[in-house]
Amino acid sequence: MPLAEACRARAAWLRKRLPARFHIEVAPPYVVTGDLGRHGVRYNLKRGVLNPAKALHATYFDKRPPRPITILLFKKFQSYAHWAKVLFNDTDVAYFGYFKPSDRTMLMNLGPGIGTLYHELTHALMAVDFPGVPDWFNEGLASLHEGAYVSRNRFVGMVNWRFPALRQALRAGKLRTLKDLVTADDFYTRQVGMNYAQARHFALFMQRQKLLRKFYRYFRDHPDSNLGLSALEHIFGYKIARIDREYRAFLRRMRRGR
Repeated sequence: MPLAEACRARAAWLRKRLPARFHIEVAPPYVVTGDLGRHGVRYNLKRGVLNPAKALHATYFDKRPPRPITILLFKKFQSYAHWAKVLFNDTDVAYFGYFKPSDRTMLMNLGPGIGTLYHELTHALMAVDFPGVPDWFNEGLASLHEGAYVSRNRFVGMVNWRFPALRQALRAGKLRTLKDLVTADDFYTRQVGMNYAQARHFALFMQRQKLLRKFYRYFRDHPDSNLGLSALEHIFGYKIARIDREYRAFLRRMRRGR
């Protein structure tokens, strides 16, 4: 089925299940709806989906989604949690939002802001362009974009709310090594909150070194058996121990908001 036709079919599926007040916009490959009203849905389609997607493709992703990506946007957590249950029988939902890879569907609580939409959009598009991406980099790049702004078709990352705990761990000597973070393959099972913070700010470090785009494209095209360690050493031009030292020095120099 052609993409545009598949998007219209997805919109029709939603129309049967949602109240009439939920305006639906179709902009292939995206089908966007929510309880924001017509103007709210259109505004967030442009600001939160089309513009950042353009930046992501200009910077990282070559492959385009061949099938619809559905995005449901809600003003408050209560409405978001309600429709997650009604449409997908999801009950234990994250506060900010989540992406369902099997359904190519994003559900977002926009109450806290637009950052999570950027985060989950990164996941949705990277799943097409680099399906074998390891967890540490998948979450590192997506988390970078949750605290970033779009300028001249690129995301510019900033320090965000994950940083204070990271710096505290660094000062206490409890920050795991980059080699361990990259190669252990335990991102979601061991100190997951700190893993997000460390992977995110390592992506920020690479961006400020002007190596993030280069690393992504090289790693995507040259996947390695140690989950990106070889690709990192290739792009930086030296061993992971030195990369780790430079990254920690970067963290020590950082100030919140800069």
